[in-house]
Amino acid sequence: MTTLVPAPTNQRVGYPVFLPDNSGVLYEREVRASCTDTVMVTRNGARGQIEWVNTGASPTPTPLANLNGAGYLPTGPDNHGSGLTSDPQATCVTETGLDDTTLSYEPTVLPVVAGGYAWVVFTSRRLYGNQLTATPWLSWPPDYDTHDLSVATVKKLWVAAIDLGAPAGTDPSHPAFYLPAQEILAGNSRGFWVLDPCKADGSSCESGDQCCNGYCEPNGPMQSLTCSNTQPTSMCSGVQEKCTTSTDCCDSTNRCVAGFCALPTPT
Repeated sequence: MTTLVPAPTNQRVGYPVFLPDNSGVLYEREVRASCTDTVMVTRNGARGQIEWVNTGASPTPTPLANLNGAGYLPTGPDNHGSGLTSDPQATCVTETGLDDTTLSYEPTVLPVVAGGYAWVVFTSRRLYGNQLTATPWLSWPPDYDTHDLSVATVKKLWVAAIDLGAPAGTDPSHPAFYLPAQEILAGNSRGFWVLDPCKADGSSCESGDQCCNGYCEPNGPMQSLTCSNTQPTSMCSGVQEKCTTSTDCCDSTNRCVAGFCALPTPT
């Protein structure tokens, strides 16, 4: 057994999730416990950040600074960097000197590569521009008017891209973006990625990873794409088609990740 992340002093680590190629694990480090809970939560003053650790030699736990917002997240009133406003759900702590870079929690990684990246969805209580600016911990409905947009909770879901194959100790993350189409007045909880059920042979498809047998091929000359259990006539697999090793992929720059040929991470 290998210890990837040593138990931190007076902190907790949790919500581990592998990258699609198993090269690393993302997880949350709770850098400050909540006022009232004895387990990892997102409420009552609990502060967290998302980190990663490589699974190869010399595991090196490293914060995902870009994802967490270091250097670009805004500060503002209502405890977002000012510490001037009281909060009914975090009366035991002060926010003076802190900012939104430790308001990220509960990562979940998409199990397949898309566009050359791994993708992580996570819960955050960060500011959302000038639209969501309430105190970070305000998400318990009895504490605020759930019909008043001016005090809508900041507890929402965010998404960030992760580079695959990053060297240990580096930050492979990119700045996070707000997940569209969320109910703006609701406090959204942990997000999970769900893939559609795979399609049977003969079903219409757009890529091989939609098909139970891994191939999406033309159904005869000038015909639409359909799922197949037959290897392509080129005898190699296109992007998002079934593979065992990277040499099965037609494009030598592709990698076989989670059983499918994946585009390389853009440079």
